[in-house]
Amino acid sequence: MSLNICVNIDPQFAPSFFLRSMIFWKQKKYKEALFDLEKAYSLNKESYFLSSLIILKSILCDWDNIENYQNELINSLKNTEKVTSPIFIQNFFDSPELEKKVANAYNKNFKIIDRKKINYKNKKIRLGYYSADFRDHATTHLIARLFELHDKNNFEIFAFSFYPRNEKDLTQKRIINSCNKFIDVHKKTDWEIIQISKEFKIDIALDLMGFANNNRYNIFTKGCAPIQINYLGYPGTCGPNVMDYIIGDNTLITKKMKIFSQKKLYFYQTLISQMITKKLYQKKNNKKRFQFT
Repeated sequence: MSLNICVNIDPQFAPSFFLRSMIFWKQKKYKEALFDLEKAYSLNKESYFLSSLIILKSILCDWDNIENYQNELINSLKNTEKVTSPIFIQNFFDSPELEKKVANAYNKNFKIIDRKKINYKNKKIRLGYYSADFRDHATTHLIARLFELHDKNNFEIFAFSFYPRNEKDLTQKRIINSCNKFIDVHKKTDWEIIQISKEFKIDIALDLMGFANNNRYNIFTKGCAPIQINYLGYPGTCGPNVMDYIIGDNTLITKKMKIFSQKKLYFYQTLISQMITKKLYQKKNNKKRFQFT
């Protein structure tokens, strides 16, 4: 493994340990991943290393020193002006103000281009959904019914998938069958995806990723549609001048919350559209059923 060679050549180079920890994490070698994450953070007090370390320790229910790590992360983020990677502080802290500060700091990594307000004059409004999770994933399970319920008389639905097409994936197939065009762009560059979006004259782009893993946030900083909306995958602010709106409900975005740079679009009851035909779970749960007594 090349990262093992890097670690041996320069045992003081923190990114080598961090990248190797991500591979171990992917392989479910959690003990090795934890060791490398702690080593990376000891060499370089990078906030992204620390947030990853806290997440992994939480997954492993390893609470040793975790409060100290959390306090270190809070202090680091309060005093930083730029972060190199998005940090999911919602996992650790209930602080909308700090969430906004971190989003603004992350946006400084991008050259944000002002979008021209174009009216494509399409016969139907063209909605483009962008996601790496058009597959057997929670996001698609939550949104597939929405695709099926779209008013196809007034809207054309385009799905831009950052995940490869898989004929065996029945969840992905629901998306394919319910949209006008499913576009596999997982091998395309950001600029190519932007160009494809413009060629299809997408009126409204809905990003289902935000800062979540495997996002292509840079597409939206450069502009792929006249109107851009943050929806579902990352229920937080993405900072100014990128997304025009965020879709939520009164639970996700209360009236008192002032952190959002985007304009807020509210669903009346809930932002999630699921199968209304699902049968409710009827079995009664008790301790005996789960052998707790």
